[in-house]
Amino acid sequence: CGQLSNVTYDLCTGNLGGLSKIWLCDAELISGISIGTSTAYTQDVVTAVTFTTGDTKFMPFTMKKNTASFQSEVTVGDSNTYVSTTLNLVFPHQDSAKRVAAQSLLLAEAVAICLDKNNHYWLIGSKDNPLSIESGSADSGTNKDDSNNYTIAVSCESTEFPYEVDASIISTICA
Repeated sequence: CGQLSNVTYDLCTGNLGGLSKIWLCDAELISGISIGTSTAYTQDVVTAVTFTTGDTKFMPFTMKKNTASFQSEVTVGDSNTYVSTTLNLVFPHQDSAKRVAAQSLLLAEAVAICLDKNNHYWLIGSKDNPLSIESGSADSGTNKDDSNNYTIAVSCESTEFPYEVDASIISTICA
């Protein structure tokens, strides 16, 4: 089964919530994900992503500050245990370009790389367990100070929490 691993807590390191940036790629364009250790990390991390074509990269989705997040939740059953991870995206100010982006997520099976506010990159989804639409809405708001936006939640199920991505490969796999 598994082997226990210790966790240490560094009181001198900040801990900020939220995501700074998100990149998405169609799951069918990914041919492989390598998990290993690198010189900067002592635990398992994503060390490489290969694509079906040489010019493919994850596409950036720039989000408004404090609007994107992901959560992973463990479900324990009698016959299996799995992790559901949901990526929440908000596209503020409805317009045609954001409508097209939101609409594309309704039909997509994707893999995401997320940069959190602690400068850690996370891989969510895989070719075999891609992110797909969980819920979505378009809201005009009622009052002048209400948000006018598209809200999309995509999720995937896996046997593990999302892997951290080695920061040294980001420039080669993300546009």
